[in-house]
Amino acid sequence: MKKTLIIIGTILVILLLSCFIFYKLAFISKSEVKDIILKDQNLESNEVSRWKIEFNVEDGLFEYEVEAYINRKEHEFVIDAKTGEIILHEVDVR
Repeated sequence: MKKTLIIIGTILVILLLSCFIFYKLAFISKSEVKDIILKDQNLESNEVSRWKIEFNVEDGLFEYEVEAYINRKEHEFVIDAKTGEIILHEVDVR
């Protein structure tokens, strides 16, 4: 019984490590997402007052959904998590 638990535990650890390594190798990081947006908008990091970055899978595509507050306006971005391409950029003009 003890050997079975050790084997199951080892398999779970290997699976978790494999998922973590796949994620780190397959997708850009949240830091890279910020850099992509800053470069695209020709901004310095201190010009963005707040970031909200979420990793999502939408229709089989891996993407980051980003809210950034720039010059008191809310900007929404969708970034391809594999390529770093900006798929969508909208500005909330209330």
